[in-house]
Amino acid sequence: LFIISTILFLCSCTDPYSQGKRIYTTLCSNCHGDDGNGLKKLIPSIVDSKILSDPQKLICTIRNGINADSLDTKLSVMPSHKKMTEVEMTNLVNFLNQEFRKDKVYFNLKDIGLMIKKCN
Repeated sequence: LFIISTILFLCSCTDPYSQGKRIYTTLCSNCHGDDGNGLKKLIPSIVDSKILSDPQKLICTIRNGINADSLDTKLSVMPSHKKMTEVEMTNLVNFLNQEFRKDKVYFNLKDIGLMIKKCN
């Protein structure tokens, strides 16, 4: 068990965004695509999206989901992820910012935890 834990730890150190990428691949890429471009009018692109420049809105959208009709798309809803931990949310948000945002921004666990608390 110690050896397996050590290997997993060392592998995650080589790519600091690997955990976030894994979460994105599992929860987000089926709709938004591996490249984040979505599906035209069906599912919005997250590449350089306005939502990436508003971390509070991004976190609350991931946490609570969204009625996507307000986005002028044909998609009816984006599912909520209320069970996502602060660590998972931090990893996901940092991956999204590194992968899909021009100006790379990093958030620490404390920042994300405070923003999660503001989501109703």
